[in-house]
Amino acid sequence: MDTVRAVLFDLDDTLTASNEFAADVLSASAAEHGVVITAENVRAYRGAVFLPLLRDVFGVEPARADAIYDTYRLRYEEMMRGRLEPTRGADALLDTLRSRGVPLALVTNKAEALAGAVLDLFGWRDAFTMLVGHDSSTSHKPHPEPALMALAGLACDAQHAAFVGDSVSDMKCGRSAGITTVVGLAGTSTADELFEAGATHVCHDLAEVRALLAPEIEARA
Repeated sequence: MDTVRAVLFDLDDTLTASNEFAADVLSASAAEHGVVITAENVRAYRGAVFLPLLRDVFGVEPARADAIYDTYRLRYEEMMRGRLEPTRGADALLDTLRSRGVPLALVTNKAEALAGAVLDLFGWRDAFTMLVGHDSSTSHKPHPEPALMALAGLACDAQHAAFVGDSVSDMKCGRSAGITTVVGLAGTSTADELFEAGATHVCHDLAEVRALLAPEIEARA
């Protein structure tokens, strides 16, 4: 592994345990607009951008999809306190990286404002130099554009960056951006799926991610 000078993170099911919650909120938001979409069907599309999911997969006409998504963003922020939880080990990992002055970027398919609200909820806002949401870039994960934007914002070349995520789209995004260290967090995807999509390392929890990255950060001190 090359020396790590900056780290890019996915948000949902990487730093937050959000898949169940987000699917419930989208299903309930759709119901408010008279559209039946089960939470189970939403969960089948892990890591998807919800607005295109509504339009292109569930066949909701564009104006109604926009209205559902607006409701989803509002309900998510209203309901997340007390229901949304950080992934175990997230605080320790972020504290370690922050204490060593490692610049961090969030690369998420969530809307930028909503992702920022999640960072505020857990007191993580100051840990991140850069936030790239689905409305920050023209293309979305697995396309490399969001990762390339984050690297530019951190002024870090891909060779000395790490990307940590839980999904196949995260792995493809990181690898297609040329990032040398792409760490898959097994759970929502299997280790085999993550490796096949381009992961250079697979960990089973964030404590393992911390143990993997910390020595490389210390090596440059």
